[in-house]
Amino acid sequence: MIGPDRARPGGELPPDFLFWSGKRKQADGKACCGNDQCLGGRCTVPVCARLPSGIPVAQGSCYTPGAAVVGSSCLTPEHCASNVCLLGVCRCVSRAHCPGQRCSFSLLDGTAGDCVALRQVGEACNPLRPEECTTSRCAGYLAPAVCYQAGARSYGQSCMANDHCRSGRCQLDCRFDLTGCSPLNLAGLDPAACGCSPRCECSVDEDCGDRQYCGSLEVLGRSFGDLKRCRDRKGDGDACTRDGQCRDNECSCRRRCIGLVCVNDCRCE
Repeated sequence: MIGPDRARPGGELPPDFLFWSGKRKQADGKACCGNDQCLGGRCTVPVCARLPSGIPVAQGSCYTPGAAVVGSSCLTPEHCASNVCLLGVCRCVSRAHCPGQRCSFSLLDGTAGDCVALRQVGEACNPLRPEECTTSRCAGYLAPAVCYQAGARSYGQSCMANDHCRSGRCQLDCRFDLTGCSPLNLAGLDPAACGCSPRCECSVDEDCGDRQYCGSLEVLGRSFGDLKRCRDRKGDGDACTRDGQCRDNECSCRRRCIGLVCVNDCRCE
């Protein structure tokens, strides 16, 4: 029995004492027989069966639920924070179990279920698991997927996705013509035959050089508004539609009539 000198003021018993025996509860890893003998509240033999002599039929080990991290030894799945105990070791099943790292699913190198370092920019990755990259970005455009940094590429540089470009536009740059490599058939192009590669294109004039503006792609005199390219600014007298197309940043329009037909004639000045 626990004497008065071991009781708390008011007659309360310390939480690490067993009410029925007066013995202290056991720390994790210590022998036990029944959950009530453990500080963590769990014993691998949760209910203690005893012989008539009072000797336990079997003893287990104490543990605290969720206390073991990935890579630590474990006694039961409940012992692991990930709730996965395989061959006596806690394993991960998602990045949530690996703070600052990723959960490996690789069987080839034997790291499946281990927490490993996040993938760096340029490393191969799975587009379905971009969270495995330090940048949380993974994509491939006519190439195997790799980790990439959003906004890292400028006009004309190769790209993996729209947000890879500062302009927010990653498009196919090909040897366009109006037959087999026509911009009208982007989905059906043969990238190899048309010499296509994904490049960052412009979205606004600021994506281009000082003496250029962002305009529609033109192929053999035909304009394709959805495809943008940086183009040289126009000189005096050249046709324009806005100031930013002109070297002097002035596009002036005049009303011109031929018979009964009148149009706006806009020129750089």
